[in-house]
Amino acid sequence: MDVSELLLYLFDIVDEDFLIRSMHTGVNNHGQSIRAMNAGRIVAGQPSLGSWITYGLGSETQDLLAYLALIDLEKLPVMGVENWSNGFLSTIYQSTVIRSSEPRILNLTPPDRLKGEAQHRYVSLLERLNRRHL
Repeated sequence: MDVSELLLYLFDIVDEDFLIRSMHTGVNNHGQSIRAMNAGRIVAGQPSLGSWITYGLGSETQDLLAYLALIDLEKLPVMGVENWSNGFLSTIYQSTVIRSSEPRILNLTPPDRLKGEAQHRYVSLLERLNRRHL
């Protein structure tokens, strides 16, 4: 696969990835065209390609995210993060959005009302429940 010399690190792994160059749609509406490209249909509520691949093939490990959507908040496509939706599949097939600015992943830091002792009690309870379940 041809790769630009500007993409130095991609050159090393390009043979492990895939590239689709033949996608097109007959829909003139930009939002629906992007949805058709990402989910195969123009109707909302359909799983995206990443969700289907993860559903069908699984993931390398259960300890990592199933798949990522790397976005630039200033240049989000029409329909935003809905483009990488899990649709009617379980939420484990939802993409994790990685942003171009901090915070990279939203909602990882607990709100102030849950920090400190409250967070410690919550984690301790969760640990006891996990041990009991195991």
